[in-house]
Amino acid sequence: MFRFYGQRAPTGAVIDPVRPRTANDRFFWRKLFDRNPDFPIVSDKLAVRHWLTDHGIDVATPRVLWCGTNARTIPDEVWSADAVLKPNHAAGMVDFLPVAPPDRDSIARRANNYLDVDHHLKGGQWGYKDIPRRLFVEHRLPADACGLTEIKLYTFGARIVNARFIYNRAGPGRRDDTFRMTDKGHLVRIGNDDATKKAPAGRPPHPVLPSAIRVAEQIGRHFDHVRVDFYVSDDTLYLGELTLYTHAGCLPDSGWDPDHPMASTWDLRDSWFLRTRQTGWRELYRRALCRWLDRVS
Repeated sequence: MFRFYGQRAPTGAVIDPVRPRTANDRFFWRKLFDRNPDFPIVSDKLAVRHWLTDHGIDVATPRVLWCGTNARTIPDEVWSADAVLKPNHAAGMVDFLPVAPPDRDSIARRANNYLDVDHHLKGGQWGYKDIPRRLFVEHRLPADACGLTEIKLYTFGARIVNARFIYNRAGPGRRDDTFRMTDKGHLVRIGNDDATKKAPAGRPPHPVLPSAIRVAEQIGRHFDHVRVDFYVSDDTLYLGELTLYTHAGCLPDSGWDPDHPMASTWDLRDSWFLRTRQTGWRELYRRALCRWLDRVS
């Protein structure tokens, strides 16, 4: 985690988790202080499905074909399915299961190693700390001519600030479009920033966007900030995952700007930590931070 603490903005500024002003400050603050009991649940790619049901949020999810702790026990019929193998507790680790995989053992060995990945130990992302680690295989959603479309909505409470559309992520022709949502709910196209400096697609927002916004607003109102990721397949919206620490909690560009909407819209007073009475020095700090936020907001 402290490798992020030592990073500097182009201006020379460093992360300040005590009096957070930028998005990077807030992410680091979240890692240090916010122990929202829902964080491990919604960070778990399997448990989040039950969380959605418990909160009355109606959105489709890809069908799970198998779940376990050893990929070598995956049944033959699942290996031969058009499916995706991934861990429930980590990001960026996906294996596509082809029909009759040529080297099943190497895929199983690599997938089993995913269980050793620890985003909490490496990057301080507390939400991943207590997730019971599992591997699972889910049905692979069919793609259209532009590849599988992803929609990422950045929510702050029930308000959505950014919408990012990713086309053909796994292919050589990946394209990204990013939009800013105004106070009146209009989308304004902006450049692709941060670690996603990809060529723009120049396409209009996908027609399922209103449905994605509705679901993201329902989810977002439970948190001070969460990124809600969707897939679109055959014009059907599927929830992918909820992300609490975008880019592991350190945005290369916008994360250093205190006036960027990622910072100015993120109100820590909506966080579990500031809404919940703490003990000892944490309670003293909670009260002091609330007073400071009331003054500067």
